[in-house]
Amino acid sequence: MASPGIKRRWLTVLMLTLCGYLAGYNVGKVAAALPFIRADLDLSLFKAGTVASSYSVAAMLLATLVGLFVSRIGAVLAVCCGVSLSGLAGVVGASADSYGSLLGGRLAEGIGYILLAISIPILIAKVISEKSRPIAMGLWGTFIPGGVALSMLASVVVQNYTVEQWRPLWWFACGMSLFCLVLLIFAVLPVLKAVGQEEVTSTGAPLQPALYHSVFERDPILLAVCFGLYSMFFVTLVTYLPTVLTETSALSVQAATRVSVFVVLCNILGNLLGGWLMGRGIRLKSILVFALMGSCLCSGVVFIEQAAIPVRVGCGLLACLSGGMLPASVFASISRFVPAQKSGLFLGVVFQTLSAGQVAGPVVLASLVEFKGSWWWGAVYFFCVATVSAIVLWFFQRDSG
Repeated sequence: MASPGIKRRWLTVLMLTLCGYLAGYNVGKVAAALPFIRADLDLSLFKAGTVASSYSVAAMLLATLVGLFVSRIGAVLAVCCGVSLSGLAGVVGASADSYGSLLGGRLAEGIGYILLAISIPILIAKVISEKSRPIAMGLWGTFIPGGVALSMLASVVVQNYTVEQWRPLWWFACGMSLFCLVLLIFAVLPVLKAVGQEEVTSTGAPLQPALYHSVFERDPILLAVCFGLYSMFFVTLVTYLPTVLTETSALSVQAATRVSVFVVLCNILGNLLGGWLMGRGIRLKSILVFALMGSCLCSGVVFIEQAAIPVRVGCGLLACLSGGMLPASVFASISRFVPAQKSGLFLGVVFQTLSAGQVAGPVVLASLVEFKGSWWWGAVYFFCVATVSAIVLWFFQRDSG
């Protein structure tokens, strides 16, 4: 079988990223649909909250185990399982007539999300050359904000043009799953097979070994913690940005929602920028410092009610632009810290900390603001996250610079 050309390899990267957008879409589809789900299934606020958070909770509890599973069965089979499980879970959710069936489908979607999030970057690294890998990982890093933006667009269409105001979102995810499965079988798998044969027959120089041979060394763990801190900033900011702008300024709900959409788009641009900077040889630690510290400090300004609205909105956009550089840089640096055979386990640890941050961040900020009675304490939250980030980054790569 002939070796795939450059264009075919990049097309494969795009198709794999599209499969990731399925996972990102499932992350975001519940938020806009939650009021309609509550009305349709007569759910209490607590039950609605568990439906919304179960996706991240499943990932938080199972990501490392799923990473071990991916390392055992291989990334190719894992991505097919992830797409298939997402589709089947979507059918369960779309057909749900009770809290239990909807929650069960949502938990299964969470497992599918982790399977995709862990296996796809492994396959992208396999398909693309080491020189082009940072840009490819920057593109892959857009899967959550891009998928969330897609879910926002779909929710607007569904709410304006359909009678059923939430189930079509689930059926659309099922259609995406089927489309992605077809792409995997007929377009992606032949390329992966050709690349695998190419690796077997290659007589070139071996790849540079990883700096560390264990996922549980200092720097791999600190890198995973950085991802968790990133999620404590991004998910928390996106969750409360429309509310804080509406309650502390003259902005309408519609205007605040539009700002949130632009925030998500800036995060996508940040991912692409991070991949480009890694490709230009910028040090990983420098990118992490700018991404974490810049995003947290700018997010803090958003919650200072005395600041002018243009300043607060601008800081929100800058926060997501700078923070978006972190996922791309982490994905592009995996081979520096763990050998290829352990990348599944490492990504499992990364997404476990990411999911923990997604669950903890909004809860901590909401509790702090509710207890103190002022959104200003949101700024305190972000400054505290920035402080923890500074401590973590102080120890990261201290020996190697």
